[in-house]
Amino acid sequence: MTDSAATPEPRSFDSGRGRLAYPDAGSGEPLVLLHGGLPDHRSWKTNSPPCCPSTG
Repeated sequence: MTDSAATPEPRSFDSGRGRLAYPDAGSGEPLVLLHGGLPDHRSWKTNSPPCCPSTG
């Protein structure tokens, strides 16, 4: 995990059924937020600062 609050570091991994991308930001224990349907990671933008102050 990076300590950069400005721009999350893009990461990805191969799940065996496709490549999944995720931003890596902040510090401390990992917190995984999942979304469904059409939204992407931007749907968590308003929730990230309360959950992860170092990303706000």
